[in-house]
Amino acid sequence: MTAIKWFRKNNKKLLAVFGVLLMVGFLVPSFTGMRSQGRFNGVAGYITDQKGQDVEISLAQVQQKDVQLRVMRELGLNVLCQFDGQRSPLLCQLPTMGGVGPFPVIATSMLFFGDNQYALGVRHFLQGQAMNWAKDREEYERYLEYVNELTASEAGRGSLYFLLLAEEAHRNGIYATDKQIDQVFEAYRQLIERRHIRPHNIQQVLRSSRMSETELKQAVGDYLAIVRYGDMVTRQLAVSEPQLRKKIRDQIEQKNVEGTYISFSADMFRDKTGEPSEENLQKHFEKYKQFRPDEIDKEKNPFGFGYLLPDRVQVEYLKVDLSEVEKIVTAEFAQLPAGKQEETLQQYWTAQKQQFRVPLSESEIDPCDAQAPRYRDPAFDEVYGKVKQAWQQQQSREKGQVLLAQARETARKQAAALKSKKKNEGNSDKPEEATVEKRVDYKALSEKLSTDKIKVVFGKTEYISRQDLPQELLLGDTYKMRNETPQQSLLEILFACKPLHKGTVSRLDVPPIQLYEDITSLMAFDYRNRAMLAYMMRIVGVDSEREAEGLADDGRAGAASEKPLPESQLKTKVKDGWQNLQAYTKAKKQAETFAKNSKADWKKTFEETNITLKDPCAPADMKPLREQTLETTRQHIEWLTQTARKYPEQSRRFLPQIARNTTMLFKSMELAQEQRTEKEKTTVNKDKQPAVTRAILELPSQLNCMVFKDLQVTSPNQSEYLRRKPLATDEILRETQPPLTLIHYNPDNILKRSQFRENKPDEESTK
Repeated sequence: MTAIKWFRKNNKKLLAVFGVLLMVGFLVPSFTGMRSQGRFNGVAGYITDQKGQDVEISLAQVQQKDVQLRVMRELGLNVLCQFDGQRSPLLCQLPTMGGVGPFPVIATSMLFFGDNQYALGVRHFLQGQAMNWAKDREEYERYLEYVNELTASEAGRGSLYFLLLAEEAHRNGIYATDKQIDQVFEAYRQLIERRHIRPHNIQQVLRSSRMSETELKQAVGDYLAIVRYGDMVTRQLAVSEPQLRKKIRDQIEQKNVEGTYISFSADMFRDKTGEPSEENLQKHFEKYKQFRPDEIDKEKNPFGFGYLLPDRVQVEYLKVDLSEVEKIVTAEFAQLPAGKQEETLQQYWTAQKQQFRVPLSESEIDPCDAQAPRYRDPAFDEVYGKVKQAWQQQQSREKGQVLLAQARETARKQAAALKSKKKNEGNSDKPEEATVEKRVDYKALSEKLSTDKIKVVFGKTEYISRQDLPQELLLGDTYKMRNETPQQSLLEILFACKPLHKGTVSRLDVPPIQLYEDITSLMAFDYRNRAMLAYMMRIVGVDSEREAEGLADDGRAGAASEKPLPESQLKTKVKDGWQNLQAYTKAKKQAETFAKNSKADWKKTFEETNITLKDPCAPADMKPLREQTLETTRQHIEWLTQTARKYPEQSRRFLPQIARNTTMLFKSMELAQEQRTEKEKTTVNKDKQPAVTRAILELPSQLNCMVFKDLQVTSPNQSEYLRRKPLATDEILRETQPPLTLIHYNPDNILKRSQFRENKPDEESTK
């Protein structure tokens, strides 16, 4: 009875305690779950909507986009967006996409799907294209920065960019249609059938990711909306009527500009320039010392003279001559019994059969059988000579690398011992790692590791630039090796070292090396792709790009404060530039004289000038001047272009000549247009014949002057203009789209347009 009275008396308190216990029972698991899944239940940040209000972006939303991108990548849908350097991505070729440009697809594939190797390839391509987009060096460097920010963007941020770009596209009314989404999946199915993508069980992938098929289609739709909106924004440039007329006029007139001309080049007058005085050399040097070589400035430097010293490094190296090692390997192999020789090569051939496969000819392949092999494995006897040569080369590489590996390990131990000694002496608070590393003596290492048969050679270069390399070292054909495969050019390693490195190091870049840091596993190859030298190397001095302090300072001895070498390459270069300028001045005067005298009789003046300029020591049939035509120049450009396409590995040889001829053709067209304009302005009496004029085209960057006999060009008529107008409009838009795409998809600009503000946990807790 007492207990009942107590319960009646304290029932309110008991109910309160029971309520508290009940709340704790429910809230503890909830807090535990929030702690275990906090990264998905929190706030990632805020964006501003169209009314200026803050909108929360949850971590769960970002995680959802991350899962969507991962599923699309796992299924292989990203293959539709990839660019191989030549053809547009497959997504651009879908009929329902309405001719979307390739650059928005390339940019989004970088942001959402770009693995490191693919991103490196795209970055290299875009960097090569940036020169065509820029008007000057400053703009070019700005585009390079945009390329680096796009291709090297953090992989983990792709889901956030996906979310923000999809929101931006939807706000502007861009959504994907069901037909577009279905066509993407149809293209995906065709890629699987052609074996471009490994077949996947879509339902199984979706189940493992806890995603429905509807959500996958929604993700694809969001991606298509992002691409279409990006294409629309980057092609909204207003194209004016005068811009179109000039574009079409130049396209047509560059193809039909005609004229017979004679060239007066500086080379024809070099032997008549004489020796410059020290005062003349100094004046010429002072005028152009701030320009890089071949840097054209229309007003200050139309000739492309430039004496600015480029970045330079000085290196020490240990070198093993692999061609000498191969001779030793060959002699040792010859001493083996015949049976042992064959057994050794048999083992190597068995392990490396793919290396000796022989491609089948078209007649040997069944065109109806897609699974038919495209190669055959030859018998051992058939490739015995190749196997022997490959084995000997491998053995020589291994022997050279073993020696240098010993050098590297010895250097590491010595450096560690010196560092430990310095620490014990109480100097650990003064880091002088470069000085410590420098005390590891490469020359002593070479003497210690050399044997009677194989020599490890020590060497030290002058300060060298990319353009001024010691030919005997093959530095331009040296690469850092990994698993017998070239991974990185030595020149990229040397000239991106920490003292020269500009900007930040991205996820695509190898961290720059420091002074006195050992660069190992280096191999130099000859033109036959045969390993010739093995190196271990380190940079011991850096001289950054700068103006030379005088004609004796060519940078080979390092900084200007250091003692210059007695024979200056810079002085020789300046002298050559001065003589070229004098020769061009004489060529220009001769061209003007010829143009004036040939008005009455072109043929007679041509013959007389040839006699005047002829070298008495030259053969009788050799004439310094000859008539040429612009049509021949066009044909030469076409031949060079076709040859470069046919032999891409040698294309660099042809590109400078193609560029020079194309420039000359374009300048000829501009000169013809100017002459035509002048004639239209001048009223000529119809009863009189117009005066004969000789057009002179000055090409200071090529140190050449051309005199035209009959320069003329035909303008397109109105019907031709109207016919070409749609194509020209599209061309202008596509020419401007790449740089605009870099700006639109720049990670910083994506965040700025949405006014995204990242949520910081400490700030949230204070609220």
